[in-house]
Amino acid sequence: MKLLLVSLMLLCSVFTFADDEKIQLWPRITTWSNGVDLRIDNYTEKDFSCSGPIYIYHASGRFSTEYYFGRVYSRFNEYRHFTNRVFGDRIVSANHSIYCNEL
Repeated sequence: MKLLLVSLMLLCSVFTFADDEKIQLWPRITTWSNGVDLRIDNYTEKDFSCSGPIYIYHASGRFSTEYYFGRVYSRFNEYRHFTNRVFGDRIVSANHSIYCNEL
């Protein structure tokens, strides 16, 4: 029983240390009728390179895509605004597939 308990504690501590090494940034999107705001906060001590598409859906059923590529330095944030180019067709929703990799 003691051997099982010790091996279980050892196994849990190995997974705990493995999870601490992976750092992930989470981009956030705010949708307005006239544009889309992208914000990436980096509270770590490491620099990241982020890239990926932003998918924008309009009220008329139209679909548009914007692409983001940028660096987010340690202890800084990145802000980008994508403007709606067709003013009569408001933006309904947006989502993204932006991924960040450590530099």
